[in-house]
Amino acid sequence: GGSRRCGTCGQARKDEHMKLLKCSVCRVTRYCSPLCQRSSWEEHKVLCPLIKQYAAHLKGGGGQAPPELRTHELEILEIIRPKHELDNTPGVREML
Repeated sequence: GGSRRCGTCGQARKDEHMKLLKCSVCRVTRYCSPLCQRSSWEEHKVLCPLIKQYAAHLKGGGGQAPPELRTHELEILEIIRPKHELDNTPGVREML
């Protein structure tokens, strides 16, 4: 799933009981507070529908991403998966 850090300020969960807020559209990007969520919306709203579509693509088995997603594929993957997971994801190194 998504990162366990705030998508705006990068704050990590302090413990397993701290819940980060999820974007209500993509359900992937997380925020430590409503303030962080609001402050990043202008930037996030560009990728938000693509993140949602890409997450559905991955749940459906993955494979090559549809053309409309390939332009932002690495950026989306960095949001969806933590860096340590990306390093071991087949095909990601070739994209760098």
